[in-house]
Amino acid sequence: MADEIIHRKKAAPVRQKRQENGKYTQNLTAEQAPKTNLWHILIIAIITLAVFSPALKNNFTNWDDQAYVQHNPLIKEFSWHTVKEIFFSKDLHKRYWMGNYHPLTMLSLNLSYQLSPKKDGQPQAWIFILTNILLHLINSILVYIFIVKLARSDKIAFIAALLFAVHTLHVESVAWIAERKDVLYSLFYIWSLIEYVKFVDSRKWSHYFWSFLLFFTALLSKGQAVSLALSIYLIDILRRRKWYSSEVLLEKLPYFILALIFGLVAITAQKYSLAITESTTYALYKRIGIASYGFAMYILKLILPIHLSALYPYPDIIHRTIPNYYYLFIVPDLLLVSLIFYWIKKKADLAAFGLSFFIANIIFLLQLIPVGSAIYADRYAYIPSIGWFLLVGYFLSKIKSQSILWSVVGLYVSLLSFLTVQRIKVWQNSLTLWEDTIQKTPKAVVAWNNLGSVLSDKALKYQDKGKLEKAQTLYISSIDKFTNAIKGKPDYANAFYNRSVAEYHLFLITNDSSYIYKALEDVNKAIVVKLDFKDAFIQRGLLYDLIGEHKKAAIDYERVIELDPQNARAYANLGTYYGQLGQYQKALEYFRQSIKYNPKLFAGYSNIGLVYLHLNKLDSALYYLKIALKHNPDAITYFNLSVVYNRRNDLDKAIEYMQKAYKLSPSDPIILYSLAGLYLRKKQLNKACKFFKLSAAKNYSLARKAVQLYCKQKK
Repeated sequence: MADEIIHRKKAAPVRQKRQENGKYTQNLTAEQAPKTNLWHILIIAIITLAVFSPALKNNFTNWDDQAYVQHNPLIKEFSWHTVKEIFFSKDLHKRYWMGNYHPLTMLSLNLSYQLSPKKDGQPQAWIFILTNILLHLINSILVYIFIVKLARSDKIAFIAALLFAVHTLHVESVAWIAERKDVLYSLFYIWSLIEYVKFVDSRKWSHYFWSFLLFFTALLSKGQAVSLALSIYLIDILRRRKWYSSEVLLEKLPYFILALIFGLVAITAQKYSLAITESTTYALYKRIGIASYGFAMYILKLILPIHLSALYPYPDIIHRTIPNYYYLFIVPDLLLVSLIFYWIKKKADLAAFGLSFFIANIIFLLQLIPVGSAIYADRYAYIPSIGWFLLVGYFLSKIKSQSILWSVVGLYVSLLSFLTVQRIKVWQNSLTLWEDTIQKTPKAVVAWNNLGSVLSDKALKYQDKGKLEKAQTLYISSIDKFTNAIKGKPDYANAFYNRSVAEYHLFLITNDSSYIYKALEDVNKAIVVKLDFKDAFIQRGLLYDLIGEHKKAAIDYERVIELDPQNARAYANLGTYYGQLGQYQKALEYFRQSIKYNPKLFAGYSNIGLVYLHLNKLDSALYYLKIALKHNPDAITYFNLSVVYNRRNDLDKAIEYMQKAYKLSPSDPIILYSLAGLYLRKKQLNKACKFFKLSAAKNYSLARKAVQLYCKQKK
């Protein structure tokens, strides 16, 4: 009972503050303070959904969406094993997926994947985007509740939450599927702040417990949540608590310990990131200039969010220089920070809190500690913007005329909503995203590389359909984009690799051997830059196979297995190598390993069938080839099945399957020649000669001899 009386005596002054001249609240107790207004919440919800609903028409982009969704083994099925892998996988590449430890984010993507309707086995983008929109909607409402409880003003809260809900800087966090972590961690972060305000005002430890637990879940969603440990200190200062007292320090100790642990985890996870980092060699004084410029850009784009880009690259990553005018931003930035002390002196507590909150949450993202390849990013402003919008709401609420106040708010919200809808269109797909980025920031090497990948992917689809001229044009265009990326970053391993792949496909289309050697040169450069580049080793192995350097190819595939003992492609390629050597048992062993580590690598089943075909075990060959055919009806599998039936003297079946191979690959000279041979066995000479001639037209020497032998011209 004595302890309870002491707590009440401490709490009472906290709940009664000065009331005039910009002091952050009226002379109200917590119990008397304005409550959340359901009409405000309803308006926020309707406007948020209206503004962001166009994003539902958008698609996946090739900026991490493939890694987080289409190619992510951790979200394909929901099971206890998958959940355990997400949280505690011994494979650190899985645990620290894409250089982050964010198991709750991965779990949420898993659930979205399960809920998504599938088309051709692939999930639909709209379900992931819808989830992001709903999370943003909840966050906007939570911002409103937080500021109502913090500022005890539903007017300030309504203005701030509306601006948060529709602001254009938030499009990246909402429309970008791979950025699920941003809207998810923010939900727990803001909720944790609400519970902490309740704790400070009521001294009920249940609120402290929930605040800490929500902080933990925020950290499990994104490491950026560490800044909450500073944010709650600002709440203490706002409430006039003695932040240096042993009581307050002990309350914060668990938060700081948890923040430290997850900070160390984040540093460890970054080792497994695929992102390029440009700023590590910038001197400290240059990083200060970069940070000053970035800080000013965040403020300017929060005021008027125009000329937004997916990437804001460093100005000169080759020579590591920065423009001198970057340093000029130090002066206005310091003046802005000095306003905090001015507002404290003038008792404008809420204004000081808003700006302090913004700084506390943005300071670790200003590239003083370099992360990634950009000076600043729209998504980094998501949580920090709450402080800025609180500041704006605070000053707008001082307008005495209600008609003027809501006219100003309405016009500003309308402008932001319009800009947001336009920005959402940019995120429609990979092509629209990267063309917009290059137009605004032509030095963004990642944009050039990713645009090249878009064109290369399109080219591959045309190539698969036999539209070789269109494919060739797109591959050449993609090479131009990769070259621009390399010019901007001469050690860009991914761009060298991607250019090599495009050159490899150009060889397949044109049969111009010069492309092979260009591709080899590029992939060698990629490996020199990145010694553990598994895909590059596989690519080089394919190129070595093309020029007959099979032993070198095998060495590259073995290197991949050293780097990744469960790499199915490397096992499959080694199986092919030993199959060519006639070492069929060893080939079988590698092919079985390939389907063990990737049961959906159906070419492995086809290859096992081919090995059994060479061993003349036709029943076994037929069994594995039909498994491959069921899941992946490609020309090679049809071809091999035709060979099996031919050996079993079932010519009708053999012709049926070879015809299917021909339909899928009408320009393959070996398929044409083999189909002709089957018709010859059936003694259908006219059909045989038709396909012999088609094969001969592709410069297949055996077909030319067959034409001379069987297809004499009639005069």
